[in-house]
Amino acid sequence: MASGRMEFHADTIMQHANFAFVLPNDVYEPEIKDRRHYARPPKTLILLHGLTGTDTDWLFGGVAQEMAIQYNLAIFMPTAGNNFYLDRGYAGGNWASFVGEELPAYIRRTFGYCRCREDTLIGGLSMGGFGAIHTALRWPETFSACIALSSALVLHEVAELGRRENSVMPEAMVRDVFGDPKTLLGSEKDPEYLYRSGRAAGKTMPRLYLACGTEDPLLRVNRDFRGFLAEQGADFCFEEGPGVHNWTFWNEYIDRGLAWALRDDEREAEQEDAVTTGKKLTEMTNRELFCVLTGDRDVLRQARLQNLILAYRKKHPERVGAGEMDLEAIVAEMSAED
Repeated sequence: MASGRMEFHADTIMQHANFAFVLPNDVYEPEIKDRRHYARPPKTLILLHGLTGTDTDWLFGGVAQEMAIQYNLAIFMPTAGNNFYLDRGYAGGNWASFVGEELPAYIRRTFGYCRCREDTLIGGLSMGGFGAIHTALRWPETFSACIALSSALVLHEVAELGRRENSVMPEAMVRDVFGDPKTLLGSEKDPEYLYRSGRAAGKTMPRLYLACGTEDPLLRVNRDFRGFLAEQGADFCFEEGPGVHNWTFWNEYIDRGLAWALRDDEREAEQEDAVTTGKKLTEMTNRELFCVLTGDRDVLRQARLQNLILAYRKKHPERVGAGEMDLEAIVAEMSAED
């Protein structure tokens, strides 16, 4: 496991940009709980901090290193101030473009990651949850999935009131970050607008995982966004559970979110395992087939079991009738044969 901090000159924000990183390039094998994620090259996760945070939040408060190990992820965590990961419209203040374009391009040139959409994810908490959603929807050609925790989805509130209720952000700061409240909704700062316009343009939109604690003051706006995604027929998962706006909740649900976003790793591993098993079965004796079935019944997944049944049908077509075969019947037939 390699980790560190770097800085580079970013044109979009006209300053040296800091980021921390964790790379799964020398993971100690016994630490890995699920090896299926290592059947593919590492994927990339850009992980965003919340208001008042920095690039080290997910290292010291969060579980970035553990997630990198368990999910075979190269994780990059930039510092972006209190800018909600939005563009101001001028060079030096384009924080969305920094996270969505310039940082992935720098990672690709320097580290060799972020090479394709399927291998690039983005996530974040609170302000960073909003930033992850906004960035993923603005650049759907770059990001295939998003994990957003306790997201500060406050645009409707800002647009209606010109400020954020019960916020630590002064009203002047809110206007500086979000711009004119009257033009906020339906603009490129609006995730709902980005989703609708992306779909209308025929773009493949990223899969979205959202989670919020039931005692979190941001629960209502997260539920509202869940309703919007459901109306749009989006590919998303929304979870809520006991918790407030803190690391206890975020560390649990970043794990759950990654498991959901990377569920294709499990499907691909099962399919590959099933195909490989099927090829080997054609060369096995009945006794060997029996050992495979009885020895692995408690751990083989359904896809693999179906493949075993198909292979048995091919091996003994004269004794297998039409219709679904019962596993117990197969085991009984095989155990009776020498």
